[in-house]
Amino acid sequence: MDIEIETEKTVTAVSGTINHSQQLNNAGNETEKEFMNISEAITETTKAISILNKEMMHITEQNEVITDAVQNASYISQQTAASVEEITAAIDEQISAIAQVAVSAEQLTDLSQELNKIVDQ
Repeated sequence: MDIEIETEKTVTAVSGTINHSQQLNNAGNETEKEFMNISEAITETTKAISILNKEMMHITEQNEVITDAVQNASYISQQTAASVEEITAAIDEQISAIAQVAVSAEQLTDLSQELNKIVDQ
């Protein structure tokens, strides 16, 4: 009779251990999935930052071209007031575009830092 009770206790303990082990395995699998999701998010963020950097370089090049055009147009603008208004409007548009890109870059930087904090945890 004692052997039956001990066997029952052992079976119960082993069963509990198996259940606990399965729960740990499931938790491990879920953790792995979350890390994969974080990794994918970091990859996408890195791609977005790379694209944004290329766009910023392009805008910087455009800004340099526009700056040169403004300097050349400045001489011409002394002769024609209408030309000055057109150039000023183009500059305002470029400044607005650069400001928007700067804001986007700051937001992406913030998001990247937040993701890094999450990954570091």
